[in-house]
Amino acid sequence: MQLAKTNDARWAFIGVYLILLVVSFSRIDRNSHSVSDTLINFVPLAALLTLAFALAMISSRGKQPPA
Repeated sequence: MQLAKTNDARWAFIGVYLILLVVSFSRIDRNSHSVSDTLINFVPLAALLTLAFALAMISSRGKQPPA
Protein backbone atom coordinates (compact mmCIF):
# COMPACT_ATOMS: atom_id res chain seq x y z
CA MET A 1 0.00 0.00 0.00
CA GLN A 2 2.84 2.37 0.81
CA LEU A 3 4.39 1.69 -2.58
CA ALA A 4 1.16 2.70 -4.32
CA LYS A 5 1.09 6.00 -2.42
CA THR A 6 4.70 6.67 -3.40
CA ASN A 7 3.93 5.98 -7.05
CA ASP A 8 0.82 8.17 -6.91
CA ALA A 9 2.86 11.02 -5.48
CA ARG A 10 5.44 10.62 -8.23
CA TRP A 11 2.77 10.69 -10.93
CA ALA A 12 1.26 13.80 -9.37
CA PHE A 13 4.67 15.46 -9.34
CA ILE A 14 5.21 14.53 -13.01
CA GLY A 15 1.83 16.09 -13.83
CA VAL A 16 2.71 19.31 -12.04
CA TYR A 17 6.08 19.39 -13.79
CA LEU A 18 4.50 19.00 -17.23
CA ILE A 19 1.83 21.60 -16.49
CA LEU A 20 4.52 24.08 -15.38
CA LEU A 21 6.45 23.48 -18.60
CA VAL A 22 3.39 23.98 -20.80
CA VAL A 23 2.17 27.08 -18.96
CA SER A 24 5.60 28.70 -18.92
CA PHE A 25 6.10 27.98 -22.63
CA SER A 26 2.70 29.46 -23.43
CA ARG A 27 3.39 32.62 -21.44
CA ILE A 28 6.80 33.09 -23.04
CA ASP A 29 5.47 32.36 -26.53
CA ARG A 30 2.67 34.91 -26.10
CA ASN A 31 5.23 37.70 -25.61
CA SER A 32 7.80 36.51 -28.16
CA HIS A 33 8.15 37.65 -31.76
CA SER A 34 10.14 34.75 -33.22
CA VAL A 35 10.94 31.11 -32.62
CA SER A 36 14.47 31.89 -31.49
CA ASP A 37 13.16 34.52 -29.07
CA THR A 38 10.80 31.95 -27.58
CA LEU A 39 13.46 29.27 -27.24
CA ILE A 40 16.11 31.60 -25.82
CA ASN A 41 13.71 32.54 -23.04
CA PHE A 42 12.23 29.07 -22.49
CA VAL A 43 15.29 26.81 -22.47
CA PRO A 44 16.91 28.18 -19.27
CA LEU A 45 13.61 27.92 -17.39
CA ALA A 46 12.98 24.41 -18.70
CA ALA A 47 16.51 23.39 -17.72
CA LEU A 48 15.99 24.66 -14.16
CA LEU A 49 12.62 22.94 -13.86
CA THR A 50 14.09 19.71 -15.19
CA LEU A 51 17.02 19.89 -12.77
CA ALA A 52 14.64 20.46 -9.85
CA PHE A 53 12.45 17.58 -11.05
CA ALA A 54 15.43 15.25 -11.39
CA LEU A 55 16.76 16.13 -7.94
CA ALA A 56 13.33 15.57 -6.39
CA MET A 57 13.00 12.17 -8.07
CA ILE A 58 16.52 11.13 -7.04
CA SER A 59 15.98 12.19 -3.44
CA SER A 60 12.66 10.36 -3.21
CA ARG A 61 14.10 7.17 -4.70
CA GLY A 62 15.55 5.99 -1.38
CA LYS A 63 12.31 6.49 0.55
CA GLN A 64 10.51 3.66 -1.22
CA PRO A 65 9.86 0.52 0.87
CA PRO A 66 11.45 -2.71 -0.36
CA ALA A 67 9.31 -4.87 -2.63
